[in-house]
Amino acid sequence: MKLARICVWVAVPVAAVTLFAGGAEPAPQKGGRVMLVKDERPDDSDVYRGGWVKSPAGLTAVDSGTRREPALSPEDEATVRGACYGRGLPPTAIPMSGKYAWSEVALVPGALEGVYKKHPREVLALLDAIAEGGSPRDSAAAIVYAHVLTDDPTRGALIVSIFDARKYDDRQPGFSSPRQFLLSELRKHLKADKRG
Repeated sequence: MKLARICVWVAVPVAAVTLFAGGAEPAPQKGGRVMLVKDERPDDSDVYRGGWVKSPAGLTAVDSGTRREPALSPEDEATVRGACYGRGLPPTAIPMSGKYAWSEVALVPGALEGVYKKHPREVLALLDAIAEGGSPRDSAAAIVYAHVLTDDPTRGALIVSIFDARKYDDRQPGFSSPRQFLLSELRKHLKADKRG
């Protein structure tokens, strides 16, 4: 069934836009107005894209029904951030036995692994955020830790071995930067692994 869309201009104070809880936030337009796109539905409900609903009090944000995981405690968040920020790249080793015998693997701090065992999704989400916005070295460390925590320590070691801070954000015509490439590969890995 194809849904028709109708554009509606509504005067909404810009402060009300910040109350929005899920999905993509409507962009404030000139004069503090927000352009909302209404989905025409057979039941004639007034649900707008992005989780807004028309009510007698005006437009209000509604919960889209997505379940939110509990956030990390400040201590756990500090553990994750402390492992990434200002510490350099993770060390690597070559185990003599086990699943990764004679392969170079990246290592993860025990405290970070402990937090990951309690809150895997939240830790991976925070590592993703650090990887996207951190300095080149902090970003690469976050990506390495995410790979190691999701049972891919050899890829983490490879990232450590090829890392070059000067070229990490360089973008050549027709190619993505190493940061963008590593982030997209990590996200594909997490999606295939169903952990991220």
